[in-house]
Amino acid sequence: MVTFVTPSIGRDTVGRTVRSLLAQNNSAWKSLVGFDAVDQALIDHLDLPQDDRISYINLPAKAGGGRNFGGGVRSQLISQIDSPWIAFVDDDDTLRPDYIDRLVDETQRHPTVRCVVFRMSYDPSDTNVLPPLGIGRPVKNKVGISFAVARSLLVDLNLNFENGPTEDFDLLNRIHAAGDTIVFSPHIVYNVRF
Repeated sequence: MVTFVTPSIGRDTVGRTVRSLLAQNNSAWKSLVGFDAVDQALIDHLDLPQDDRISYINLPAKAGGGRNFGGGVRSQLISQIDSPWIAFVDDDDTLRPDYIDRLVDETQRHPTVRCVVFRMSYDPSDTNVLPPLGIGRPVKNKVGISFAVARSLLVDLNLNFENGPTEDFDLLNRIHAAGDTIVFSPHIVYNVRF
């Protein structure tokens, strides 16, 4: 079971993001969409799919540091999750239907892994993809939010996201510095802005 965390500032693309979860080949998922103190009238006008696995939460106060950062929202939502795995998808991105299948494959191939970084595509033809193949550690501007992490890892190391332009790299870098193994999957399962 994996819980997907989506911070949102109320973009009209958030419905498309959630629909990409509904299109997963594997149904062993839940979703927490956290609106960063968004005006309720805006949320009411969004095209938000309904499903028992999806929870929409409007945070009472800005957690994104007053800017368009999702770290604070992610950290607040993580504290509410009890599933073994947590994955992330931004409110203007989508996941490919085999995301969970690929996560299962990677955890079966690497039974002790607690963090899997997938590749993300920046265009439908997959000509611009990060991280590059063969990467063995987090590299600034070469990794993104396209990762899944064992909840136990975040709890054991007391790790949270910190708001900022490199919040995804910063968390991965702290996981790497703590000596935990990160698997860099060759699979593209994350679409950036499409």
